[in-house]
Amino acid sequence: MTLTGCGGTTIENNCSTGADCGRDHRGSTQSHATDQGKVAVPSTGPSTSVAPDKSPTQAAYSLVYEGKQVGLSLPDCAGGWYADFEERTSKFYSDDDLSNMESQAANTGQQLPLDFYYRNCAWGGFGSQNPWSIVSEEPASPTDCADAAKSGGMDTISLAPVKNEGRVKPGATLICTITDAGVAFLKVKEFGPEASSMRAPASVALDVTLWKQG
Repeated sequence: MTLTGCGGTTIENNCSTGADCGRDHRGSTQSHATDQGKVAVPSTGPSTSVAPDKSPTQAAYSLVYEGKQVGLSLPDCAGGWYADFEERTSKFYSDDDLSNMESQAANTGQQLPLDFYYRNCAWGGFGSQNPWSIVSEEPASPTDCADAAKSGGMDTISLAPVKNEGRVKPGATLICTITDAGVAFLKVKEFGPEASSMRAPASVALDVTLWKQG
């Protein structure tokens, strides 16, 4: 959370138990007393070292692009507009298209490359099938953005004024969302004119910053 801004890695402790953690592993010295009463002579065993842990506890992200615009349009009533942030495209998909794509994705074990949507011709449903969240400020790192997205628990928000109630505002609303490739940080830039029976905007323009995981 799931963004981004919107990473760094940390190294995990590789000790399996607390007993050996922090011990100096550069060598061991043992005293061997003799039955003749001679002074004990140190014996150096084979040197051991702790291999560095190469498994980061945080996902590594690389910036794909920053502040690029992607738009969504109010759809017809039998489908929705979906944005693919990795490709920087948006497209209308019918309900049948989506059903077929979801079936294919389930069979192949892949995630749909549909990162954010605008659907419902009357109410203008705005959201994502992936974890996402509205955030109060630009995240400090893509890891922070991903964490915020995963903990947000957001669902579809109607952009019709009677239901939106100011939750999504052009020029003010910031969003972190998980994508099929990584995490994205969105700024809601502007709304198109009111278009539906419930006065949902005809379009939504987003400024997108995308990080790819791995």
